[in-house]
Amino acid sequence: MGNIVSTKLNKVGVDPPVAYPVEVETRGCHYCKCDINASDLFVCIQCDTKMHRYCYYSNNRNSNYTKCPRCSIVGTIGFSYDV
Repeated sequence: MGNIVSTKLNKVGVDPPVAYPVEVETRGCHYCKCDINASDLFVCIQCDTKMHRYCYYSNNRNSNYTKCPRCSIVGTIGFSYDV
């Protein structure tokens, strides 16, 4: 294991450098990765994951409750008009 090195502006580096690919989170819908119109937006109030209403419902049709696809907490999906 390497040492964790702090630098200016709260950047954290790892020594030695990481040699494997790191997944970078994209903006947009959690499911389809497309941009989201404010009228079609669902947001998790716990982890701030954004998704289209259609994408959320098409992936969670059989559930009688809302559950975030990222943090898996029940009851945290809501509407948001602040994009």
